[in-house]
Amino acid sequence: MVGPFVERFVERFVEPFVERFVERFVEGSGVFARALAATRVATLVLSAAALALPNVQKHLEGRKLVKLIYKPGRIIGVVTGPA
Repeated sequence: MVGPFVERFVERFVEPFVERFVERFVEGSGVFARALAATRVATLVLSAAALALPNVQKHLEGRKLVKLIYKPGRIIGVVTGPA
């Protein structure tokens, strides 16, 4: 079951970014630009997966998501504030 945080995160960040990615980088772009955009998409997908975890959802109840901090291969930090 996907919680409301994940749904809002996907709607607000992942879907618009993927749309811009396809428009901007798929056609005639350099290898570096495509790799950078693919890394950003992967970061967003991993963040959404972390937010979908039941234990994370439990701690996010009644809180506002402020920021996600991603350190590749190490940790995804979730910063929250009062609702």
